[in-house]
Amino acid sequence: MAKKCIDISAWQGTVSVSDFQKVRESGIGMVILRASYTSQSGFNLHADKVFDHNIINAYKAGLKVGAYHYSQATSETEAEKEAAYCLHIIDRYRNLIKLPVAFDWEFGGRLNSRVASKIGKQRCGQICDAFCRKIRSGGYTPMVYANLSTLNGFLPSDLYKRWNIWVAQYHSRCDYKHPHIMWQYSSSGRVPGISGRIDMNYFYPG
Repeated sequence: MAKKCIDISAWQGTVSVSDFQKVRESGIGMVILRASYTSQSGFNLHADKVFDHNIINAYKAGLKVGAYHYSQATSETEAEKEAAYCLHIIDRYRNLIKLPVAFDWEFGGRLNSRVASKIGKQRCGQICDAFCRKIRSGGYTPMVYANLSTLNGFLPSDLYKRWNIWVAQYHSRCDYKHPHIMWQYSSSGRVPGISGRIDMNYFYPG
């Protein structure tokens, strides 16, 4: 049975324990928090400034928690560096993290459709592999996040055979034809305890 999950970052600001309790009381029992991200230009890695605060408060409020890194990796080496940095951020919370750690591979500045087309599907898949292998070796369950067009147009069709998939498609149904464990169905949800619009997901436990 699908369970509701939200994902948040510094864009949602710091969230108190009592506000996370409001999230849980609304029927949402899971949250994926951005731990780290890569800058849009150059290759600079940053910690999400509210991750430490929010992961502790979400856990105290009784939510299951996971994490993600927003990537701009264009090579396996860069993806491995991102994974190592993400692990550095999350390892102090190892006992709190029960949900997957996601590789958020989406087009932004230095990573875009032109760059991905030049890299090719096979190597784009290898970039995902590099991040996920390192996360798995760190003792976490890896997951690849991408929107439907990226999954279908820029990543190999057999990626789901290697890693859990988190699909973004803002629609009344998910049209990804392969197995996936999460579906981000909206970026404009409203949830008690969280200010502003928020990403909404369904999580499909195995």
